[in-house]
Amino acid sequence: MNERLKIYIAFLIVIPFLVTLLVGTFALIPEELKGVIYFLSLISTHLITSKAQEILK
Repeated sequence: MNERLKIYIAFLIVIPFLVTLLVGTFALIPEELKGVIYFLSLISTHLITSKAQEILK
């Protein structure tokens, strides 16, 4: 597998999980909103990594 693809997949798995964990812990949000925060983190991580890959090409 391509090295860039491995890094991209790792970012898409790790960063949204960490953001959800940190926001859920420190912001004391309701349990129902953790899914929404994870989804928004996933989208933003995808956009940031896509833009970074575009710049690096």
